[in-house]
Amino acid sequence: MIAFFIFACTAPEKGGDWTPQSFEDPTIDTINWECIEDEAVWIFEVWSTGWTANAELWLLDQEQHFEEHPVLSVGASRDGTEDHLKLELDIVGDWRDAKKGKSTRWQCYEKESLSFLIEIYHPTTLAVSDCLYTGSGWGESALPSCANLFAE
Repeated sequence: MIAFFIFACTAPEKGGDWTPQSFEDPTIDTINWECIEDEAVWIFEVWSTGWTANAELWLLDQEQHFEEHPVLSVGASRDGTEDHLKLELDIVGDWRDAKKGKSTRWQCYEKESLSFLIEIYHPTTLAVSDCLYTGSGWGESALPSCANLFAE
């Protein structure tokens, strides 16, 4: 029994396949969003080059009503070279029932009239590292600005 404890407390071997993590400025590599009407859910996914400190998503309609939702990492590489972030939002019938990070007021049929903006954050400084937007509503909005139009 004592031998077990001695070996359990030994230091790991040097070398091996360990690679130091990279903390380069993450950039958005791929973004995907879809609305599944049968399941009443929106799904937003982002893949980045480099680790992130998560992301924030804004949805904006033509009347300048907006929602803000956190997008969390669901799968980062061990070496810090990429990250996968995901958000699923249930669709609610009444806008007053929408909850940050959980649900949205917008139905699937409203997809074409909505604008989206997503920002990813640097893993150590927490500053905005990259962003993308779609739609035309951002110029008139008091929400964050972004110069990178998403080209579908």
